[in-house]
Amino acid sequence: AVPVCWAAARVRAEVPRGGSLGGAGTCQQLTTSMISDRSCASWTAHLDTLLDKEGKLKRPLKREEKDFIRNETVLSKLDFLYWSNRYAVIELDAMEGGGLGKLRPWESQKILLSHLAKREEECYAAWDRSETSDGILIADHKGGRQLGHTAIARALVIHRMLFWLHTRALSGSLDDTKIHDLYHKDDVIIKNLPWWMRPEMKFN
Repeated sequence: AVPVCWAAARVRAEVPRGGSLGGAGTCQQLTTSMISDRSCASWTAHLDTLLDKEGKLKRPLKREEKDFIRNETVLSKLDFLYWSNRYAVIELDAMEGGGLGKLRPWESQKILLSHLAKREEECYAAWDRSETSDGILIADHKGGRQLGHTAIARALVIHRMLFWLHTRALSGSLDDTKIHDLYHKDDVIIKNLPWWMRPEMKFN
């Protein structure tokens, strides 16, 4: 179990479906648990059975079901890899057998993530010193193809949009034919999220 204490200043975990865990400036204690991939899949399948054909709950959620959703929302927000391994569905590369599957980073993707993590820590350190920061700015000269950087970048954008309020993202390509590819990657991730994590789509 991992005790998590958060405040509005840095990490504010929101209860699913619009609830609130406390006002600005408050700090609450929540005990979370790292749940295995298999258990998460089992819980997700169980929660799917609670919806009727119109996508509405057949009954109110029980306490343990709400606890699971809250646990997964908090841990997914705080840990990109926890979320990607359990909830980010992508089209797998042919060398992985193709089809759909969870995003489990390759070594080339882990290298990129390590650079992002280092820069993120530098930004937080500057924030702690009351200094300004330009954020995370990257010129990703991959030096090769099929490194999985586009896939991991799309997942990072979706992750940020899902769990951090008042966030916008813009993506584009110099090649018009690849713009649809970007959209498709995002669409696959969003459509395969569990219903309690999937955002409401205003337009598509």
